[in-house]
Order: sequence, then structure tokens, then C-alpha cells
Amino acid sequence: MEEKKSLIYWTRVKPLFKGIYEGAETKLNVAGAAVDPIIGYLEERIMEALDEIIKAMPRKSKGEHEGELIRKTIKAGDVRKAKTAHTKLVKTAEKAMAPKPVPKKKPKKKKK
Repeated sequence: MEEKKSLIYWTRVKPLFKGIYEGAETKLNVAGAAVDPIIGYLEERIMEALDEIIKAMPRKSKGEHEGELIRKTIKAGDVRKAKTAHTKLVKTAEKAMAPKPVPKKKPKKKKK
């Protein structure tokens, strides 16, 4: 069985763990056992992003070829469309997950 080659090399990712996080320069240490899960997670995210780009491409809407791609060339507009759709999805999810503000109670009127 042929071994699957990695899309991402750890030597390219490792320097990204040195940088500015939460307003201060920080160097994050990565345990050796965490390297493969990090690479796997990043590769999954790449595949998800590629799927979003492909979904953003125009498709045929009629006939027996309904749903098939109109063209096989990814254009810059397709990437912009995918990014916009992703941003809208993230904002909607954040809004749904945000705690709802509790309305302030009005003071009761005193009876005379």
C-alpha cells in the first residue's frame, strides 16, 4: 500500500508558532506527539477550504447535466465568493453562539 504524502511540512509550520499572541511576543512549544495531529488538522482545513471554493463555482441549472460544473478553471472571483460565503457563515455562527443580552428591569412605580 502506498503511503499518503503530507500536504504540509512541519518545517514550514513550526516557525508560525513563534509570534505575537494576545498582544505579547510568545514562543509556543509543541510536543513531539502533537506534531502529527496539528498537521492533520491543518490538512483537513485545507480540504474544507478547497471544497468551499469548488462549491462557489458556477454550475448548470437545467437539463440532464444539472448540478455539473460549467467550467473546470478556478478563477479569482470563485475564491472571493467562497471567502465571502465563509465569512458570512462564521459571523452567523458567532452571532448564534453569543450570549443574549438580558434586558434591564424597569423600576416599579410607587403607588401614591
